[in-house]
Amino acid sequence: MDFLNNIISYVSGMGSVELSYLFVVMFMFCLAIIDLTVGVSNDAVNFLSAAVGSKAAKIKHVLIVAALGVFIGAAFSSGMMDVARHGIFDPSFFSFRNVMCIYLAVVISDVFLLDLFNSLGLPTSTTVSMVFELLGASFITALISSGGEGLGMLNTDRALTIIISIFLSVAIAFLFGLLVQWISRVIFTFHYKKNLGRKIGLYGGFATTAIIYFMLIKGLKGSALVGFLPEQAHHLVFEQTGLFLLYAFAFFTLLMQLLHFCKVNVLKIVVLMGTFSLAMAFAGNDLVNFIGVTLAGFESFRDFVANGAGQSDSFMMGSLNLPAKTSVLFLIGAGAVMVYALFTSKKARKVLQTSIDLSSQQNEEGEMFGTSSIARNMVRAVSKLADAVVRNTPDSVKKWVGKRFTPLEEREDVAFDLVRASVNLVLAGLLIAVGTSLKLPLSTTYVTFMVGMGSSLADRAWGRESAVYRVTGVVSVVGGWFITAGAAFIIAAIVATIMNYGGVIAMYIMIALVIYLLIHSHIQYNKKKGAEKVDEKMITILKSDDQEEVWNNLVSHAADTLTHTLTFSANTYKKMFESFSKDELRPLKSTLIKIVEEKALMKKERRSETRGLQRIEQNLAFERSTWYHLCTNSCQQMLNTLTRIGEPMKEHAENSFSPLSKLYVDEFTPYCRNIYNVLNDINNIIATGNYDVSEEVSERAKNLKHQLANLRKTQTMRLHQSRGSLRMDFVYLNLIQESHELLSEVRNLLRGGNKFFAPVTDEDVADKKL
Repeated sequence: MDFLNNIISYVSGMGSVELSYLFVVMFMFCLAIIDLTVGVSNDAVNFLSAAVGSKAAKIKHVLIVAALGVFIGAAFSSGMMDVARHGIFDPSFFSFRNVMCIYLAVVISDVFLLDLFNSLGLPTSTTVSMVFELLGASFITALISSGGEGLGMLNTDRALTIIISIFLSVAIAFLFGLLVQWISRVIFTFHYKKNLGRKIGLYGGFATTAIIYFMLIKGLKGSALVGFLPEQAHHLVFEQTGLFLLYAFAFFTLLMQLLHFCKVNVLKIVVLMGTFSLAMAFAGNDLVNFIGVTLAGFESFRDFVANGAGQSDSFMMGSLNLPAKTSVLFLIGAGAVMVYALFTSKKARKVLQTSIDLSSQQNEEGEMFGTSSIARNMVRAVSKLADAVVRNTPDSVKKWVGKRFTPLEEREDVAFDLVRASVNLVLAGLLIAVGTSLKLPLSTTYVTFMVGMGSSLADRAWGRESAVYRVTGVVSVVGGWFITAGAAFIIAAIVATIMNYGGVIAMYIMIALVIYLLIHSHIQYNKKKGAEKVDEKMITILKSDDQEEVWNNLVSHAADTLTHTLTFSANTYKKMFESFSKDELRPLKSTLIKIVEEKALMKKERRSETRGLQRIEQNLAFERSTWYHLCTNSCQQMLNTLTRIGEPMKEHAENSFSPLSKLYVDEFTPYCRNIYNVLNDINNIIATGNYDVSEEVSERAKNLKHQLANLRKTQTMRLHQSRGSLRMDFVYLNLIQESHELLSEVRNLLRGGNKFFAPVTDEDVADKKL
């Protein structure tokens, strides 16, 4: 009660100016909480991907280990709060009003950017977003407040150092990840369980010592936890670090070797320790990205209330040049919010899946990224360089290295193994520790992600069949980081400009806009998630050990795929003809876009179902795979046929050429209706599994083909005699020819479906257990 009375007394003593800014500060705290939850969703990939991707432990146990690291790192670290206070700009040149415009612009821009990237499932850097938001908002505010000559008000040298160190870490992390993982794989091979021997003690000792070094240098140095160390221990750790690390290496080498002899998986211990230390460093050092700006705004407000006398335009904020003294309550509260977000955020799982997908050794999986010209050119150039290196390498060396990289005959059900997971964690930790010792503020996101990409390349996870997809993914993600920098600068600058000219009223308007956009974004994200269906049948196909269950689900899944394609093809064919006959361009454009999406979906489903065929009895798979591929080839050719029909139509309509004549519309409408009915009838046959009427439907399609062949002859004669628009005649002839081809493909689909979906006899299957 006394606490509440003190708050009421404190607020009642404020003037109108102070009260108006009080609501701004309260809103900044609300946004800071949102920023914490969104930021953890984005940055969780940094310390979870290695343990989750390698299945070092159950995901709930990994989350518990990470949560402990996050909470301890947050509670016992002062972070780098001074970056927000005076790292980018000199606050002594800015008034309280200017500073509040800068900080509010930063927190508004930050939530938008992080939520956008999380919704897209792409990792980005909270460090980059905060630095460039501060830079953009302070830059424009300096120009406005000084009449265009305010660059001296910014700490340009410090800002440039931060920016260069962040982006240099991309190349350094990738190259070191590539090199260290290649060496580790040469030592242990993919058959590492048989090759641990006495090497695991040295490896475990080195890795554990590196992790401890990372925790002490990166995680604890400068934190509140250091004060709890005895003076002698503090002297040994921080004054005689080399000797301490030597003792630690000897001790942990012996310990890890002993644990190995006791049948304990040392690599799992290393991975979980690395997860804890990275999570701890993330919370302790990246906390400024989430709450540093808000706390700097709060401290500015307290100073203004105590000494500003209501003069927000003339009260200068030189007090922010003093070192930050962050309350432990704020740090503990922030740690609690981050732990809660870590366990509950669905977006964190999506971002985590992106990083694991790009690093995955299982390169038959469906790739979540497409291809790009940049990726294709890079892969082609690197392939040529690699071929040149191989040609000039002695055969004995090639054979020896090739044996070290021989993959497992039976793959483990993991994205990558424990050797790569431990390299990812230890190397990321060491690089960040080196950066810290050199006083370079590296981005944990940049370092961990690029180490993972480099190590996956070294492990040959980027094969010829998947390299272009992986490179496209990396280019997309890294490009997203650079886009983040530009977008953060521009958005923060725009928001700061509006608030500098509009004052407190503009701040309130921006706050209202942020609330609306956040609610709208949340609703749209939930709708999108609701529309995404989990493919339970495919999960069963890939996980079940019962071959009969696998086959039944595969048949059902394939039927769903074929009927979906047939339904789409029938509706699309009808829509394209009707749109072209009415000279409507927009439906033709949207239809062609949907065809491209349908092709990608068909390709993905075919890849997944082909993997399912590999899990059924060999004789049955050999018998049915021919017919399955006939069905899927027919579906793909149907979609290609629809593209060949639609493209000339779209080009014709785009150029506003003469529309399809009434003669042609009336002539072809019955054909369109009959083809549409044939497609739907075949769809019903496959959906119901009733092939009794398949011959009758196939005969109808055959008769339609003969009729279209006669119509094609008629149209060819018209072309020779035409005095009208040849362009329209050519498009109409193309429609007739491709409709004829469409019927050929759908008949092949019906024939293949009749064979593929036929009941399994005893002769088809010898053994139904894997």
